[in-house]
This record gives sequence, structure tokens and C-alpha cells, in this order.
Amino acid sequence: MKKTFIFGLLAAALGFTACSNEDDFLSENPQDGMELRATVAQPATQRGQIIINATQWNFSFWKDNEIIKVKNNLINDYYTFSGGANTTFKSTDAKITQSPATWYAYYPSDEISLINQNGSSIPTDRPNIGMLYALAGTTTEPTTGAEGLNITLKPQVAFLQVNNNRGPIDINIKTGPNTWLLGLKAKTGEAAFEVTTSTTKQTILSTQEKGTYYIVVPAEVQLSIKDGDETLQSTTESGFKAGWFYTLEC
Repeated sequence: MKKTFIFGLLAAALGFTACSNEDDFLSENPQDGMELRATVAQPATQRGQIIINATQWNFSFWKDNEIIKVKNNLINDYYTFSGGANTTFKSTDAKITQSPATWYAYYPSDEISLINQNGSSIPTDRPNIGMLYALAGTTTEPTTGAEGLNITLKPQVAFLQVNNNRGPIDINIKTGPNTWLLGLKAKTGEAAFEVTTSTTKQTILSTQEKGTYYIVVPAEVQLSIKDGDETLQSTTESGFKAGWFYTLEC
């Protein structure tokens, strides 16, 4: 069952720096602010844990000092919403628009690094998988935001349980013949992330010890998962399903 999170927004008349032409699209906020009602598409019992007997990894609650980035198609910059475990997020700079706009929300940021993951499923230290559960969503219809925003955030990544039987491993992921995975970046004009890459090899997970580790990977793109130069698994062109959990034996 889906769970709705309510994010309260207080918008300020001062403190927003934008290109001069953006001011033509923005208005002062009525009644002290704007409200964002965001639904996370796959809620569950505990954030940061793998549900082994299910096909989907699940997200349930926000930690303290979480960040959600929000923008609309009339501005270039992002509004930053911060909040905590009570599910209330606030912004001191968000403004409604003078005409209806399409609004986008991205979690945990508009740019996410996927290199040097710690392999943990427990949400204690970044960047474990719970902190890298990329979500994106948009309003179903253009709106000024004066009546609040309703956005469903959907997963943009998949998860791999790496059962390491080798000992030392150095996982890197190729996205093309000469490109390696770096991370994700919010895609302009879409409720989605695009993959960022490097022309040099990048470590996603490195360990000297056998055991079970967890990593986050982009969904719905073709990937080749490697230990050093050895290919462990290659996906089809459609890649892994967003929000789904997979097992990798090595």
C-alpha cells in the first residue's frame, strides 16, 4: 500500500537568486507558503533493508536532514527542501509561478554519485543503498503551485546483492565500450535521471573480504558489471527493472 508523505513549504520573498528573466514567471506566495504532497511509489516496513523474499526493494521513511530537490520548467535553478523523520520538508526560497508550470522533484538530489559505495544495506553511513535510492516525479498537470503540489516519486535504480565468494573484488560497471559508470543526474524536462559516465575505470565497490554486499545501479539501461577486467554479468539493452532487487554471484 502506498504511503503519502506531506512536505510543508514556507516560501520567502527574499533570498532567491535567479536569472533576471525568471522573475517574470514567479509570484509572491500566498498564505505564507506552498505545500508539496509527495507519494513514494514503493513504501515498506523499514528503509535501507533488503526484502529477500520479494521482487522489489522497498522504502518507508525519511531520516533527519533529508534533501529533496524541486524545480519547474520556467526556472533554471532547483529549490531545496529539507526535513526530517516527521516527513515535513521546508524551503525558504520556493516561489509559486504566475502561470501554470510543470514541477519536478528529485531525491536525494539532482546529482548522485554511485562510485565507492560501502556495500551496506543499513542506513547509517553514506553512501549505502538506502541513501542512494534515487526517486523522481512530476505533477500530472501544469500548476502555479498556489494550491500545493501533488507528485508521485518513482524509483530510478535497481539493487544488486553481491554474494562475494572470491575475497578481493573491485567492481566497476561499463555503460559502453569505453565508458564507466559515475552516477546519475536529473534529466532536464523529465521526471527521470540520466547516467553520468567517465572515460576511465571507476570503482563502484571494493573489498578484500568475502561476504554479502549491496550496491545501487541505474535502472533500464544496458550495463556490464565487472570485477577488474572480468565480466561478471551483462544486461540486455533494457537493463534492470527500476526498484527491483537482483542477486549477483561472484
